[in-house]
Amino acid sequence: MRSAYGYMMVGLAGLLSGTSNINAQAIQQGDVLAPIGATWHMRSLQAIPTLPVDEIPTIWPFADVLGNDVFGATFHVLDPAMVPVSAAYPGTDRVLHEQQDEDDRDTYTFLDVQSQRCLALASNDALVSTVYSPGALVAAYPLVLGMTVSGSDCSTSVSPTSLTPYCSETEIVFLKTGLLQLHFGEFDEARLVRTRRIKVNQTDRTDSTMTETLTWFAPGVPYPLLQLVTVNYANGDQAHSGHILDETSIVGLEEMATTSELHVFPVPSNGDVFLDAPNGGDLSVFTTDGRLIHQGRLVASTTPVRLELGDRPGGVYHGILQHNGLVERFRIILE
Repeated sequence: MRSAYGYMMVGLAGLLSGTSNINAQAIQQGDVLAPIGATWHMRSLQAIPTLPVDEIPTIWPFADVLGNDVFGATFHVLDPAMVPVSAAYPGTDRVLHEQQDEDDRDTYTFLDVQSQRCLALASNDALVSTVYSPGALVAAYPLVLGMTVSGSDCSTSVSPTSLTPYCSETEIVFLKTGLLQLHFGEFDEARLVRTRRIKVNQTDRTDSTMTETLTWFAPGVPYPLLQLVTVNYANGDQAHSGHILDETSIVGLEEMATTSELHVFPVPSNGDVFLDAPNGGDLSVFTTDGRLIHQGRLVASTTPVRLELGDRPGGVYHGILQHNGLVERFRIILE
């Protein structure tokens, strides 16, 4: 973790360096766009976390942010040749297929991947078909810290009962870098990207929204680690949602994250588990699908702390212990 002085020196170095050095630290296409053939799963958040107050160095302490498998989505990046309707949208380079866990509803988004940005040409699901002109901005690269990229588009959404024209403004900005703490690991060079999209119904201005999406990426991992969405409606209402990456859906993700393991024994166990917690801390234990089954505060102890889980069914559980800004992780196997 860098000190405040270290972050200041990195900033000065960025101002004084040449273009090649700036580009080396920028968000590149491969950091935000998954290649053809990629597959990943996102879990809907059980609760939306509060963003911490700005500080240097930046730390996002989201180790207790959990998702579940009841609501979520699986994503596939397809070759346009595999989706015949792609021919209706010239310029399509990749097709993003999104499948909702709860209702198996399929959405196909047709992407035009350009040298410095990616545009959505169209988006179709079973109920609504939308075509964008000239294309809706969905990603920008290379993107250096503090850089903003914007774009405008108009679209027509067609449903079985209506045809609705919209015009939109999209702004993407690389806000921050910092330490992102998640329950499956820590990412010490995480990047926070904010996307704001203002969408205005051209025939009914009350049907207008401003959507802000905060997305955390890690260098070389072209999947969102965490995503928080706020939708602001014309009448003043707000809606909040979020998703976290399902770490089991990405091969090799654990090797990219920094983890600190807590000593737990015996493994496997019949229900009584002991852990070393000399500094105490806040303890949480979860099922593999993200459900919280135990939470409590441990006092500092020079002897192993007993955790009773005998009433739980057999299987694998994972836990985290947080103390003094540190996060330690462990796995429990119950017979």
